[in-house]
Amino acid sequence: MGNNKKITGGVILVAVSSLLGSNSVLAQVGQGRSAALEEVIVSARKRDEGVQTVPIAISAMTAAEIDRSFATQMDEIKGIPNVALDQAPGYRNVASFYIRGIGYQDIDLTFEPAVGVVVDGIFLGKANGSLLDIFDLESLEILRGPQGTLFGKNTIGGVVSITTKRPQGDLGGEVQAKVGNYGRNDYRAAIEFPVTEKAAARLSVLSNNYDGYAKNQHGDNVGGEETVLARGTLVVEPSDNLTLTLIGDYLRDRSESSPMNNASVNQGEPKPLANALAALGFPADSDGDLNKVREDLTGPFDIDGWGLALQVDWIGETYDITSITGYRDQEEDTNTNVDGEALPLFNLPRVADFNQFYQEFRLGITSFDNFDFVAGLNYMRQEHNQNLGFFLDSYLLGFNIGAPGDLGTTLDTPQSQAVDTYGLFMQGDYSLTDDWRVTVGVRYSVDDKDYTYTETGFSDNNFGFLDYSLASVSAGAPALRGTQSFSESWEQVTWRVGTDYQIDYNTFAYLSIASGFKAGGFNGRASTFVQVGPYDPETVMSYEVGVKAEFFDSRLRINTAVFMNQYDDLQVEILQNVDGTSVTLVENAAGATISGIEIEATALLGELWTLQTSVGYLDASYDDFDADVFSRGYEVDNSGLDLRRAPPWTLTAALMYEQVFDFGSVFWQGDWSFHSDYETNVQNYAFGTRKSENLFNSSIGYAPLSDRWSIAAYVRNITDEVRVSSSNPIPPFSSFNQPTPPRTFGVELSVKF
Repeated sequence: MGNNKKITGGVILVAVSSLLGSNSVLAQVGQGRSAALEEVIVSARKRDEGVQTVPIAISAMTAAEIDRSFATQMDEIKGIPNVALDQAPGYRNVASFYIRGIGYQDIDLTFEPAVGVVVDGIFLGKANGSLLDIFDLESLEILRGPQGTLFGKNTIGGVVSITTKRPQGDLGGEVQAKVGNYGRNDYRAAIEFPVTEKAAARLSVLSNNYDGYAKNQHGDNVGGEETVLARGTLVVEPSDNLTLTLIGDYLRDRSESSPMNNASVNQGEPKPLANALAALGFPADSDGDLNKVREDLTGPFDIDGWGLALQVDWIGETYDITSITGYRDQEEDTNTNVDGEALPLFNLPRVADFNQFYQEFRLGITSFDNFDFVAGLNYMRQEHNQNLGFFLDSYLLGFNIGAPGDLGTTLDTPQSQAVDTYGLFMQGDYSLTDDWRVTVGVRYSVDDKDYTYTETGFSDNNFGFLDYSLASVSAGAPALRGTQSFSESWEQVTWRVGTDYQIDYNTFAYLSIASGFKAGGFNGRASTFVQVGPYDPETVMSYEVGVKAEFFDSRLRINTAVFMNQYDDLQVEILQNVDGTSVTLVENAAGATISGIEIEATALLGELWTLQTSVGYLDASYDDFDADVFSRGYEVDNSGLDLRRAPPWTLTAALMYEQVFDFGSVFWQGDWSFHSDYETNVQNYAFGTRKSENLFNSSIGYAPLSDRWSIAAYVRNITDEVRVSSSNPIPPFSSFNQPTPPRTFGVELSVKF
């Protein structure tokens, strides 16, 4: 069963700051010891290649490195320059991933992400469900820059590619238990076994439980977790040429919503904001403790999902054929408190279900001495139904009945959408000499969307307007709301050209120009038909130069990239006060230029120590941004605002020690990450600024020589720094922000059999 093993991963490629100026470090790694950094094999270009000769910027983590991060969810992964893996405001399972200042954040299913998430070759079409738990993973690869040729739409920022563990054909397994502060108790188990001489299976299960770290002044802690995940993998090798991999997974999530702080303010120019919550006597929290909240509604969220994936690989003498088929389904019933108060003033109830079918066929040719390529086609069908609700106190709606918190009503917006996406792609490398290659790739994409929308209206009878449209009631002529269907189709060509040169055995340089696009769509948060849209795709053109080098017999590795992205037709969600209610409307409102530098390095310091460091720098600014982002009623030039989640500086360093003694092995790791200030809302309101922070983590562990068990202790955020994680202004009603986790610590016991 070893033939199907796919080695993806390596070390986290992180960059150097002071390393290059340290003579003692360079002397230590240059003393002729036999140790060397392991080769890193990645599948970034849909074939296995050494990372040091792949002409893109990519970082990778192995299973061991993922485990030693003690991360429970993707947003806890740090150490990668110009990458912010965050969660969307209020929703712990919705990804808000930004790479090189490009990303998106919203839970509305009509909106699509700008960073692609791929799990076992299956592209996840929605940000919902993409903020994955760290569970039984073999590797994690993060590709920076647009990947529009090989991966298609919604990869203009980059791609996060995850590979889960495969059975190797032997009987064995492992059990893990982790306990920590704030009620953390997680349990994981996996077993793999041979089914026949040509088939093996792996079964794994996870249970994560957590009380939440935010202190609620009106009840228990907020932000608790209750998640169950299960996965089964079957690998069959009928012959030496053919491998079939079947993967099924199941999710049951009853976690709470993220903790919220009331950030409601009323202020004038230069950044006007009107929040009725503040006017009613519920102003922004001012106690200075982001993790001290007051909420009446904390969930739980009811989320159930499952998926199936089948990969078929045929390995010929001069060609490879791959088929990947996948189906996913998820149902969600959530209710989020966006007032940050203990009274029922403003909540967002939401019911949704979505599914997707994905099919990809791929052909790889390696039969020519100086030419190889991969070509393929894929198809994805996505369907969703959702009902976006608004529960509002009578005062917030303008009906001054009773006291605040006494009487409210619910508005909702039922809708559905079906999306068909087709892609045809090819990318090849041609060797002009033994050391010099050129790369050319192109993809043709078609995106068809059919959208059915019902006007926002009253879904209860508190004010006698059941099923009346909000717009008609606001206009003083109450009328029943209607339903209308919309259709739109977009075609897009994305491409990549580049060249690379192997300067010597240890030094590789590349130059590339690549394009990408994020799909257009309809406004799920519209309140009337006129506001539905559509809006058009946004596009990016990326120019990148990189050098990857190793020194001192592969004891020091330094990879550098310099890039510039020309970002056009940005889809900006603009919160507007329309007909007395807050509406999020996406507009192609801006253009931007984003330039930057990334340096990643790993060094062996003698035989026992490893140092990893990184530097990321971003210069991100709008070229033009004409829109009414402050609900003034007219458009102005907003090009002086900062792009969201684009910190100018991201720095990291990690020092690792491991030694084998007569009584067993001991390992220790300490790491530091830093980012400068950055904004989390479009308008750059101060309550959403994520201040610069220094995060320190550490862990220490022991395993006997038999390696049958291990025990480790960890602490994350040692200095207990808490910052704003995300924020959302919702004029004219309220604004909120949510905190990052405080110091957490725990102990993990692992047993192998």
